[in-house]
Amino acid sequence: MNIIRNIFSKKITINNESNLIIVNIKESCSLQEYTSILRRTKYSNLLNIIDLKHLLTNNNILPKRIIVYKKDNIIYIISITNNNIYISKKTTDTNIIEHTINIDKLNYSYQISQLIHTLDDNTVDVKTHNKTPKKNYSFMYLPKNEALNIARTLTEEISTIPNISNYISIPEIIKILNIYLNKDYYPVISNEILTLSWQNRYGNTDINEKTRATLEIILNETNEVIGTISFNTLYNPNNSYTGSVSYNIKDEFQNNHYATIALSLLKKLLKEHQHQQNKPIYISTEEHNIKSQHVAINNGGELCYEGTIPGYDNLTKFSGITKIKMYKIPL
Repeated sequence: MNIIRNIFSKKITINNESNLIIVNIKESCSLQEYTSILRRTKYSNLLNIIDLKHLLTNNNILPKRIIVYKKDNIIYIISITNNNIYISKKTTDTNIIEHTINIDKLNYSYQISQLIHTLDDNTVDVKTHNKTPKKNYSFMYLPKNEALNIARTLTEEISTIPNISNYISIPEIIKILNIYLNKDYYPVISNEILTLSWQNRYGNTDINEKTRATLEIILNETNEVIGTISFNTLYNPNNSYTGSVSYNIKDEFQNNHYATIALSLLKKLLKEHQHQQNKPIYISTEEHNIKSQHVAINNGGELCYEGTIPGYDNLTKFSGITKIKMYKIPL
């Protein structure tokens, strides 16, 4: 019996750290092996807590780490492999409400679900949203804004679990989900479509006191972070070709005029900015980046330089860009 136990211990270890139960599955094993191991430990109750969806891949249990954290009537379970993070939260009351996020790091995708179970663990309702569109039956479809609200709340809660950052990267999860945490949300200007939120504020309270900053571009309909826009009020066009404003829209949100709208909002913000005052802004685009050039032109930009830039300029040194079109935009 001791020999069997030692062999199994090479496959699975279980630790308790700051109320986190950590199950390390070091080698592939069968469900029967896994069950047999846990039954021999003081953690046998995990057999009733950790669902098969956290364990099985094609009827096998592959190497992974599973984290279990319980707080009052809520159980959080996080299973982690090299390519996936699967997070679930079960809240028990008159029934069991389960929220899940399944993150595919390899394909930069996710699935968010809401399930309702009876107290004897029969599933009575399932609704799901996939980042990558699949065939969705209307009775199983979870609207995107509802799904992302679930994901944001769950990520907020997970981020407060003691020592959780030792096992998962919250910034990575946020990036794949295109969401923000409430503590990082500081809107400075918005319209009916977009909001610009001050990124990396670090205790500052007045953006008008900052000579440069990066703002997240947030789509109001779903509260997704769709890109960034930055400004530098100290920029001198006589010394550099980088421009005073730059922007980036994530690939999946392009071709919706979001950069044009974001730049329009930034112009309004800078018009009242104590360091910008009435100075024009400058946008530098790659020679053949027609889309970015249209963003500048649609915001009143006029071509002020076209050609090769010197090799010592930061734009060349850090981006490898050698030919640009620069636009001057009055405020």
